[in-house]
Amino acid sequence: MRVRQFAVAVGIMVLLPLLAYCTAELLSPPADWQKYYAQESKYQRQSSKAKKPVEKQAVEQRRLKAKDELAATDKRRQTTLFFTAYAIGLSALILSAFISVPGVAAGLMFGGMFAVMESYFVWDKLSKELRFATLILMLAVLIGLGCWKIRPDVAGQATAS
Repeated sequence: MRVRQFAVAVGIMVLLPLLAYCTAELLSPPADWQKYYAQESKYQRQSSKAKKPVEKQAVEQRRLKAKDELAATDKRRQTTLFFTAYAIGLSALILSAFISVPGVAAGLMFGGMFAVMESYFVWDKLSKELRFATLILMLAVLIGLGCWKIRPDVAGQATAS
């Protein structure tokens, strides 16, 4: 019986971060890097063929615009990934407190933590204030769940609902 609970817990733990990633990908598709590199090659050819400085400058402006669009798309996607994975992870952690099936509760708790960790893989795209606030919130939720649901009873043994 415990083997099945463990299998369920591991399955949820693995699938929850994948769900967060796929959800973010549906909401904000990744930048088309192949298209960008093809355009980059085209701009380099155009720049080398340009004879006048004005023509070279126009090609360079188009190249920079394409680069900026790619960066904006990438930042939008990573922001979406952060908020999606964070929300799914936080929700799973909170939901785990209300589930009485040990394998499911443990899977939601670990999966939630891994989904939140996944959200921080885009760490450099976040402001310092957002990083701080979301880490404080997650720590508060974990401490709260620990104190509320996994507390010692009068006999000194931990209770886990």
